[in-house]
Amino acid sequence: MANPTRRLEESESEGFVISGKDIGLRMKALEYWKCAELGLQSNPNCAVQSFKVVIAEALPNQGPNQIDTFLSEHGGPGIQHIGLHTSSMSGTIKKLKLHGVEFAEPPATYYSEVGRLHDILGVGQDVQELKELGILIDTEEEGECSKSPRYLLQKFTKPLFDRDTFFLEIIQRIGATGFGSGNITALWRSVQAYMNEKHHPEKS
Repeated sequence: MANPTRRLEESESEGFVISGKDIGLRMKALEYWKCAELGLQSNPNCAVQSFKVVIAEALPNQGPNQIDTFLSEHGGPGIQHIGLHTSSMSGTIKKLKLHGVEFAEPPATYYSEVGRLHDILGVGQDVQELKELGILIDTEEEGECSKSPRYLLQKFTKPLFDRDTFFLEIIQRIGATGFGSGNITALWRSVQAYMNEKHHPEKS
C-alpha cells in the first residue's frame, strides 16, 4: 500500500507542510550556529555547535494529530522533544537499549512500505539490522553538487515523564538537512500505539 503522506517543499511564507490521511502539520525551522556572525562557512567546528528549533502547528480540519495531543496532555505549548545527533546510529541504539532506554517502535509494516526497501538498499544500509533495531530512514533527492545518497536515520524514545509529552530523538544525518518528513507519520503511529496500549491495555 502506498504511503498516503503528501510531502511539500518548505517555503518562507508557508513553512514545511505535511498533509495526509492521518496527519496534518506545518513546521518552521529556526537555526543558530555559533559562527553565524561570520556567515555560512564550510567549517565543521561551526556545524557541531549549531542547533535548530522547529515550531509546529496542526493544520485545521485534520482530526486528531500529535500537536493537539501534545497541547492537551501538556496543558499548553512547550517542548515536545529534543534531537541528539550521533555518528553511529546502530551502535548508539544498541548501547542505549543495553542501559534500559525504552523506544517507541515503528509499525511492523514500516519496512515493507512501497519504496522503503528500495531506499534502504539504495543507500547501502542493512535492512535486517534497521528492522531489528527499529531505526527509521528517510532519503532526500541528490543535490546538484553531489551524487552521493543523502539520508537520515532516526529513532525516538518513549515519553520520559508522567504526562507522556516529552521524549528524545536520536538522529544521524548522512548529507540530509531536512526534517525527515517521511518518518513523521511513522513516529506519530508508534507514539499513538504506545498511548493506546498504556491507557487501554485491554485492547492491546
